Amino acid sequence: MRHVYFNDCFVCTRSVQDLAVALGGCLRAYRELKTHFGEELDGVVTTRRATEVQLAQEPIYLSAAAAALNREERRYFYSVFNKYPLADWISIPTEVQDEVIEHYYLLRVEGVNHGALNLKMIHSLGCIAMTLNTHEDIAVDQLVLFREDAKEEHLVDNLYGDTGNTARMATVIGAVIAEALPIYDRLLYEFGDCICDERFRKQFLGFQLAIQRIIIDEVLKAKDRGFQTPFAVDNDLIKRCKLSKVYSFKLCELRIHEPVGVRLYFAEIEGKMYLASVLPKPASKVQTNDINNAAASVNRMLVQEN
Repeated sequence: MRHVYFNDCFVCTRSVQDLAVALGGCLRAYRELKTHFGEELDGVVTTRRATEVQLAQEPIYLSAAAAALNREERRYFYSVFNKYPLADWISIPTEVQDEVIEHYYLLRVEGVNHGALNLKMIHSLGCIAMTLNTHEDIAVDQLVLFREDAKEEHLVDNLYGDTGNTARMATVIGAVIAEALPIYDRLLYEFGDCICDERFRKQFLGFQLAIQRIIIDEVLKAKDRGFQTPFAVDNDLIKRCKLSKVYSFKLCELRIHEPVGVRLYFAEIEGKMYLASVLPKPASKVQTNDINNAAASVNRMLVQEN
C-alpha cells in the first residue's frame, strides 16, 4: 500500500480559481492511477489539514481551492486528502530524518529557493509527489532537489495532472510495485491479466535465480517494443508456433537465447494471457513435443474457464 505526498513547500500568486483548476487536474490524474492500481494506492498525505495548507500568498489555503471544485470533485477530494500529518502515515526511519536534517535540500521555483525537507524524505522512501500545476518549473515529471553545499541533485517523481505525466507516473508506480514482489509474482504482474497452472510455476522456479531475472527482463523488453499489443509476434523475440493440431487460438513463444536457451509458451486471447510452459530449449524434434504440450495446456485452461 502506497501513498502520494502533496507538495506544499512553496506558495504561489495564483487565484482560487486557478488553484482549483490545477487541483482538479491532479485529482483526475490520481483517480486514474487509483483505478489502475486499486489498493496499492491509499490516498494523498499532507503535512497538515486542508484548512492549514497554504497554496498562495493572499493567503489561500488548500480547503479554499477544494471548495471551488464541482460537487463530485469536492467529494472525491475529501475522500483521498484525509491523511495528515505526514509522520502519522509514512514511516520515516531515523537515519533518513537525520540525513535530511543535516543537509538542507531546496527546490527552485521561478528563481526562488524553497526548503524541501519533506520532498527529500519521501524521495528517500520511494514515494512520489503531487504538485499543483501553477508554474512551468514544477509541471515536470521529476522535481529537482539540490543542496547549496554540494553539487549533487535528487530527482523526485512528480504527479501534476498532464495526461502524459500521468502515464509516466503509472509506469513509475508499476515498477516500484513489481520490484517489491516475490520473483514469480513479479513475472505474473508483468504479464498483466493472465492465467497459468501449478506446473508453470514449478517450471519457472526450477530455473536459477539469474535465469528467472533474465526471463522477466525479456518480458519487459517485449512490452517496450511499442506494439499495439505488448506480446505481438515479431518473428524475433516472439514467434508464432507451428501446431500439429488445429486450435481456436494461436500459440506463441517468447525466445531467450543467452546465457541459455529458454522458451516461454503462451497464447493471448481477448487481451488475456494464458501461460502454458517455460522450458529450456531442446533439440528441434523434442521442441515439437513441448509446443504440442503447451497448446494442450492452453486448451485445458480454456475448457476449465468455461
